[in-house]
Amino acid sequence: MNITERNIWKLNNLPPMEYCSLARAQKLLNCELEDILHWHDIGAINLCLKLNPTPGILKIAVLSHQEKEVTSAFNPFTSVEAGETVWSQHSHIRSILRLEGDIPTMETLRGNTVTQFNVKVFASELWHPHCRNLMALLEAPDDILFENRLSMMLPDKPFVYCHFIPEEDERPSISLNRIYITSQAIEKIYAHSISARPMDVTKNPLLDQTRYIQQELTVLPQSEVLLEFIHYLVQSHTVFNEKLQSMAEPDKTQLFHHVLERLKEEGMLIENAQPDEGDIGSEASRESQFAGE
Repeated sequence: MNITERNIWKLNNLPPMEYCSLARAQKLLNCELEDILHWHDIGAINLCLKLNPTPGILKIAVLSHQEKEVTSAFNPFTSVEAGETVWSQHSHIRSILRLEGDIPTMETLRGNTVTQFNVKVFASELWHPHCRNLMALLEAPDDILFENRLSMMLPDKPFVYCHFIPEEDERPSISLNRIYITSQAIEKIYAHSISARPMDVTKNPLLDQTRYIQQELTVLPQSEVLLEFIHYLVQSHTVFNEKLQSMAEPDKTQLFHHVLERLKEEGMLIENAQPDEGDIGSEASRESQFAGE
C-alpha cells in the first residue's frame, strides 16, 4: 500500500530550514514562482523581505499589563548606544529610542486595554512586507516597487502588533532576489497540496495583530493533522468505508500506525498513548462485529 510522505523535509532528505529563497522553494514544492507569489497576494501565506539596516519608526502595541516587558528595552532619547535588541530571531532592530514628546496612547481592543508606542529604530534582516501585489514583479519587471510598512516575524515579546514604517527616503525596494519564504509557509503549502484542501485566505494585509499571525503559523499545521486524524477515524469505520472491509489486517495496522506517527511528530500524541498492535487488532475485531450486527 502506497502512503504519501507528509513531511516535505523527509521527502527531500533535508533537515528543516528556517527559511529559503523562492527558487529553492520552487524545487521543494515542485511549483511555479507565480504560484508562491499568488498565495502571498491572497493572504494564504506571508513571505519575507530582507532589509539592509533601514531607519524608521517602530509602531508597537502591547497589552497594558505587559507593558514593562517591552519598555524595559527602550533607550533614553539622548542615548547614543547602538546595541541590538533581540525581539525576534529573524527581524533585527538596533538603537531603540523613544521619540521626544511621544505620549503612549491607550485603546480598548477586543475587550483588552492596549498601550501603543512609537520608537525610532534601525531595522534589518527579514520582515513581513504588507504589500499584497507581488505579482506586479512579474507583470511589470521594470517598475520599482517600494514597501511602506512591514511586520516583525514571530516576535518573542507579547506584542499585539509590531509594525516598522521606514523613513520616506529609505523605503526598501522589493525584488525577487530579496524575498524569502519560511519553513512554516512551505509546510503549509505542501500540506494543502497533498490533501487537495483549499488554503484559508484573507484580503487584509498584516495589519492584524502579529501575535495572531504567529499563532496561525505555529498552530495551523497541528490543526490540519488533527483534522486528518478525525477524517481517518470516520473513513476507517466499516459503516462509512466499505473498502476497509476487504483490506488486509496488516494494511489496516500500517495505515493506523502512520497516522499515529504523524500525530506524535506534531506533539499531539505522547509516546505511551499509542496503542499496541493487540489493541488495534481487538478494536478491528469489535468493529467487524459491530458492522455485522
